[in-house]
Amino acid sequence: MKKIFAFAIAAVALTVGCQKIQSLVNPDNDQVNENDPVEIKFNTNLAIVETKIVDDLNGLTLKVFGINDTDPNSARQFKDIDAIASTNEGKYSLDLTDGPYYYDGNTDKYSFYGYFLDGATLSDGNVTIDGHNDILLAAATENGSYCGSEARNGKDPELVFTHALSQLKFAAINLGTDAITLTSITVKSSQVGTMTVGSDQQNVAGGSDEYDFSVDISEGVTLASKATVVSPGDEDYTPAGSELILFPGASYELFFTLTQGEEGSFIERTLKVKVADEIKAGEAYKFNVKFYSLEKIEITASLIGWGEDVVVTVEPEDVDPADDNSGDGE
Repeated sequence: MKKIFAFAIAAVALTVGCQKIQSLVNPDNDQVNENDPVEIKFNTNLAIVETKIVDDLNGLTLKVFGINDTDPNSARQFKDIDAIASTNEGKYSLDLTDGPYYYDGNTDKYSFYGYFLDGATLSDGNVTIDGHNDILLAAATENGSYCGSEARNGKDPELVFTHALSQLKFAAINLGTDAITLTSITVKSSQVGTMTVGSDQQNVAGGSDEYDFSVDISEGVTLASKATVVSPGDEDYTPAGSELILFPGASYELFFTLTQGEEGSFIERTLKVKVADEIKAGEAYKFNVKFYSLEKIEITASLIGWGEDVVVTVEPEDVDPADDNSGDGE
């Protein structure tokens, strides 16, 4: 199952545009100076829907962007800044390590983005994964851009983080008559891809390289015979190892290594499967794999006794003269 994380920067829907609203800012205080800079604050809470790997943001270092859409050259914007998440009574706050930052005036419109690598490495737009990195991307674009006037009114943007990669899980069943052991699962897929962040074009895509990602099956998975199961349901499959988190839309080749038999008659084989289905970002896929144990080839024989002799009489005239070497010769 998966959870989508939502950072609510005040978590309020935007209903007013980017204009000065004195009466809504502080109707009881006529000393409010609307020309004072308004700080961009990241007071957040966590909306849990479903999860893959990351289920607690406390202490994590996230990356955030605050882009001035009105004036791309504005000094009052930030790009790829570290923001450390901390929790207090179930709510999260983000502390910018290089801040504070302020809106540029009251009407300049801003867009906000964020991402979390979870151990993946990013360099010059190329991202490298190890099969266990739950990369998250975020954009506060559901309600459009944001500005200083809306911040004065207590209406701040909401960053919604979603999973950028795909999760693969495995389960197996043995429909043969002898027990077998699943000793390894390897997925050949892309390890290095491209990653675009800090714009409305944010995305992650796998490359063309091939890398062998190994599922953690430390002691193997023993699969007893379920040959009597006619139509196996999901509950009949045995979970096999840990999950992998890989690039969506890449090519995937699955390799399953099986062993069978006892010492002295030990058999090992590897089966290959190419995934034809589309694997999408933010989705979890469970592969239920059917295996059949090798059946022994047994040959039985029976002995039929000799019958009575069949007499064959050969007459002299039946002999081919060309085979008669009894002549005088030369």
